[in-house]
Amino acid sequence: MRAETTGQTHAPSPSDLLRTTDRPRSEGMDLIQAVNRSFRCFVFGLLSFIPLLGLAMGLIAWIHGHAVLRRRGNQWNPAQPYLRWGRVLGLLGAVTSSTLFGLTLWGITTGQFSVPGCGVHT
Repeated sequence: MRAETTGQTHAPSPSDLLRTTDRPRSEGMDLIQAVNRSFRCFVFGLLSFIPLLGLAMGLIAWIHGHAVLRRRGNQWNPAQPYLRWGRVLGLLGAVTSSTLFGLTLWGITTGQFSVPGCGVHT
């Protein structure tokens, strides 16, 4: 048998309620994301002192830090010290890695560094 529609509406099922995407986000989720990104910023700031990876890690630390500051603004962040130190360490690590890379490249191209047994004499 076929059910006829008589204009009656049915109550939404729980799965229909879960499918809605226009619900506002809760403030707690934003705070959790801010704390997680603050910790990531700190970790990437520490990793920015690894030679050859420092520039990329420092840039990632700055991206995470900027995203938290832009999205949270002046709202309270319990991981604010980690965010601040992550950005500072990311900047220092990126500058240090870039400087060392540039000096190494300059030394190799100008012949300031000689590798024993390489056959290149200056």
